Amino acid sequence: MRAGWSTKFRDFPDVTWAGTLDDLRVFMVELIDEHRGRIDDGFFEQQLRHADEQATAARAVGFSKVRYGLLVRPCKIARRADGTWDRSLFWQVCMQYVAPTRPVTKLAYAAVVAAPRLLSDGDASALRVMGYRDAADVARRIRQRPALGIPEPNSELG
Repeated sequence: MRAGWSTKFRDFPDVTWAGTLDDLRVFMVELIDEHRGRIDDGFFEQQLRHADEQATAARAVGFSKVRYGLLVRPCKIARRADGTWDRSLFWQVCMQYVAPTRPVTKLAYAAVVAAPRLLSDGDASALRVMGYRDAADVARRIRQRPALGIPEPNSELG
């Protein structure tokens, strides 16, 4: 293990894991069929691209194991007059990366977070927590230290 990074994947409740995006698409097709009309498959494809851009960056900074996940959980959204609940479905594409082959600096990790062309609110918040203004700030700092060999983020934000 390198500097606090695990060499093994962790499992989480309600997450189905897949080794490739195509495998994850199979799970999603089943979910879309089961919940017809409640899941926007275009938005799902956008989330897949997002996860894949981060996975590509994770591999580029040295993580040797990457996998994709689909979190699915029913949730209560509104209480009806009769006391019962309207239910919805919470789903989210996620990913895990472990087993770095070299040390991963904070800037390298920030490059993974900032990699997607369109950042999620969670990505933008994570960058701020790490001390970066946005993806453009991460890219600027990477350009200042080219010897590190960290790929610049693709973000259209900033």
